[in-house]
Amino acid sequence: MNMYCDIPALKDRQTSVRKFLNNQIFRIVLGCVAVIFAVLCSLNMSVMSTKGYDIAELEDQISALEKANQKIDLKIAEYRSMRNIQGRLDDSLIAAEDIKYATLVGTAVARR
Repeated sequence: MNMYCDIPALKDRQTSVRKFLNNQIFRIVLGCVAVIFAVLCSLNMSVMSTKGYDIAELEDQISALEKANQKIDLKIAEYRSMRNIQGRLDDSLIAAEDIKYATLVGTAVARR
C-alpha cells in the first residue's frame, strides 16, 4: 500500500486556497474589516486633533499664569523694599550715625 496517496497534492492546495479567496463571504468579511479599520483611523485622527487644541489652550494658560507669577514676584519685591518698609513704619526707624566697622585679626574660624 502506498502511504503517499492520502497527502493532497500542491495543486489541490492551491485550488482550495483560490476557492477560499474567491468565496463571497470571505470578501464581505474582508470588506467589513477594511471599513472598520478606516472608521477607527478617522476616529483616531479626530481624537488627536482635539487633543492638539486642548494642548494649545493649556499652553496659553501656562503663559498667562507665568505672567501673573511675574507680577506677583514684582509686588513681593516692592513690599520687601526698604522704602516701603519705612513708609509702613511711619518714620520709627532711626538712621545710624557714626558707623564703626570691626576688622578681624587673623583668619581663625570656629569649627565643629
